[in-house]
Amino acid sequence: ERSLRHHLDQPATGQAMFGICHGGVDLELRHKSASFLMERDFDGFAIGGSLGDGLDSCETIVRAMAPKLGCSARPVHLLGIADAHSIPRFVQHGVDSFDSCYATRLARHGTLLCRGRPDGLSRIKVKQTKHKSDYEPPDWDLAERTGDHRSLAYHHHLVRANEPTAVTLMTRHNVLFLQRQIGELRAAILNDEI
Repeated sequence: ERSLRHHLDQPATGQAMFGICHGGVDLELRHKSASFLMERDFDGFAIGGSLGDGLDSCETIVRAMAPKLGCSARPVHLLGIADAHSIPRFVQHGVDSFDSCYATRLARHGTLLCRGRPDGLSRIKVKQTKHKSDYEPPDWDLAERTGDHRSLAYHHHLVRANEPTAVTLMTRHNVLFLQRQIGELRAAILNDEI
């Protein structure tokens, strides 16, 4: 409460303060935490702490908490989860924003996110030899949107040569992939499709 009071006493800085809903996998504790937070003037709420073992357990918690926290018309943020498969699931339950090291961690481990490949891959492990002669971009739609037509063969070369540029370019690609996904979800929300 002290930090919230201090935040509210400061002149407007454009910085928001979110209350974090905790309680582990115990929904009763989570509801108590949410009720406590909603009585205060936080700019938004975050769902954090232990979210259980696996995506299904996490979804159970989010399904129970996001609508309760979101009913105040303040944004709901999910801490630490923002992979390409989870984002659409949690948006449907009322989560507004995400944060995660997912895009950069994949890039550091030589993996690109993609869709629309003839082989149907959604993740490409760039270091694999089969990409040595693949002169197509990892994701044509993303290449057209960004003007970045670097081929998988080029990414493969950078990773094999241990070029620091590889991680930079692959991180950029993965972040743009997730931004496109979020943009499409936003459009679906605005069109009342979600």
